[in-house]
Amino acid sequence: MAPSARVLVFFNLRGVAFLAAGFAAWLGLLAVGVGVFVGALAGCALAIGIDLTVRLRRPGRPLMHHDGGGMVCLVPVWMVGLFAALAATLIAVSLPPGWDRPRHPPPDAGAPR
Repeated sequence: MAPSARVLVFFNLRGVAFLAAGFAAWLGLLAVGVGVFVGALAGCALAIGIDLTVRLRRPGRPLMHHDGGGMVCLVPVWMVGLFAALAATLIAVSLPPGWDRPRHPPPDAGAPR
């Protein structure tokens, strides 16, 4: 293969790391009691922020360039984050109020004190 041949980048380790950081932020926020929706948006914002920071530090490259930042499934991480934030918003808006709270009272809720 000639050195000047184009290479198709399906994903790179930077993209996987950026998305893993966003997912870890989402899980960390869930652990401290933040809602599912807020945690998902915060994780998406973190992944988008990291990817755009890396991309904007490389002048002369467009935001879609495969070597500028993270890529997953041939899509830049900042676009994956935007799609995930949009999906989280649509899901949260379409679900009934209180969908992320427990439906059953705790076992000792009716116990006399």
